[in-house]
Amino acid sequence: MSKAGNIIITVLIWLFVALAVVASVFCVRYYNRKTVNGVEVRVLVPEGKEMLTDSIIKYFISNEINSVKTKRFSSVNDSLLTTKLMKIQSVKSVKVTPLVNGNILVTVVQKEPVAQVNIKDRKNLYMTLEGDIFYSDRYDGSYKLLTINGLKDTDINKHSSRTENLSAVVSYILNEKKHFLYDITESVSVVGKDEMIELQSKYGVKRIIIGTPDNMDVKSFNLRMFCEAMQERDLSAYEALNLNFENQVIAITKN
Repeated sequence: MSKAGNIIITVLIWLFVALAVVASVFCVRYYNRKTVNGVEVRVLVPEGKEMLTDSIIKYFISNEINSVKTKRFSSVNDSLLTTKLMKIQSVKSVKVTPLVNGNILVTVVQKEPVAQVNIKDRKNLYMTLEGDIFYSDRYDGSYKLLTINGLKDTDINKHSSRTENLSAVVSYILNEKKHFLYDITESVSVVGKDEMIELQSKYGVKRIIIGTPDNMDVKSFNLRMFCEAMQERDLSAYEALNLNFENQVIAITKN
């Protein structure tokens, strides 16, 4: 390409950038001068795991919705809406966006529950894959959740080694969905002073000792091979199967 052609292309690029900047400034000023007509709410829910609805969110921020109507966009404090909604424990994130129709769109992302958490004297607690524990009274039982045992009150508002280990094992089990570990697991527990992870099985032997969440591929493979080799025997004769030793499955018999 000739030198003149390069100059023309460079000028066009800078002209495009300048027009984009002018347009963005115009849009900002336009929205800042406009008044808010109303508030729209959109809730993004993990498929089949609804704990929040548009109506719940609208009710929760009804006072804030009334207060922002007829205000200019420039005077609307997005953080007030966000801070209020983040008080709902099942809310993962909030985004406030102005719309061309004069409304404000509040987009709420719901946390995805993967397990129900049992803690003494506490009800309606759930865990995400990230290990966050949250409260919700909206679980209707229409979808399967693993059950988690052995956590404490102190694990609810902060990540601990217990929640991290549990979430790692639960994440692995769910990634094996419709496969071996997922099919046999009823609940996951933290047990003893060493905080070993155990699975409570639906079939045969009731306790499967995982130990720590490392080498889960090897542990799952060893367990599957052991169960296939023992398929003609009644595994319920065993108290537990211990996978916490390298390349071994230790069968613990009942007393």
